[in-house]
Amino acid sequence: MALFLFSQISFASVSKVEYLTLTNALSSIYGKKIEASNNTLKFTLKNSDQAPNAYASKSSEGLWEVTVISSLLALKEQTTASLGIILCHEVGHFLGGEPYVVGIQLTPAVRSRAPKKMSCEGQADYFATSECMKALAIKVPELFKGNEGLLNPMVNQYCAESYLENKDISLCQETLIAAYQATLVYQKIMDALNVPASFLGKIDNESTDRTLNNVGEYPSLDCRYETFIKGTLCSSLSGNVCNDLKWSRPTCWFQEVQP
Repeated sequence: MALFLFSQISFASVSKVEYLTLTNALSSIYGKKIEASNNTLKFTLKNSDQAPNAYASKSSEGLWEVTVISSLLALKEQTTASLGIILCHEVGHFLGGEPYVVGIQLTPAVRSRAPKKMSCEGQADYFATSECMKALAIKVPELFKGNEGLLNPMVNQYCAESYLENKDISLCQETLIAAYQATLVYQKIMDALNVPASFLGKIDNESTDRTLNNVGEYPSLDCRYETFIKGTLCSSLSGNVCNDLKWSRPTCWFQEVQP
């Protein structure tokens, strides 16, 4: 199966007002759920000359914080919808569920520390489009403003197959466009961090030799894109698992961890 977004995309940066609209909406959607576990969700916009990035962290005092470096908003590849996916990904580290990040065995006696119950990168990506973006689109009607692009006609078929129960097919299509844009942004982040990366826009990754839930593990950008697509096309979840196995997490991200 192959799915390609052709290159007619409207590029722009995102304003602080748009950023606050997204973070306020996410706080409204998920804040009470996090408070129910005696923790607090916080978004911090950090003005600095650091490379564009966003990351999630948990403190011992129960602060679950998403930090965004302000240069991330200024990337010309960034749109409101692509930033929405990136913020949803960071929230997904808190709420995405298993598989969680685990420590790496450094020596027979020492393991590196892993954050407690933080969803791994792949599961955070899957949460972003399978759950979070669908909720965010309801809270932020202007989410897909400037989200322009051409999709392969097969996408209409995929969205129609997945959203048969009178659900919003346009939401599926818009999210797929945003998924492509978000992957381009991640490519820019990796470029800025001097991490070699290439993005071909394919979703035919069928195997991995890693579990991809160890500290610091990331897959290819194509695998991230495939994960965003599968999450978008999953129209219903039971827990963090898609009810239609065709749109469950791709194998390029996850293998069962042996006990």
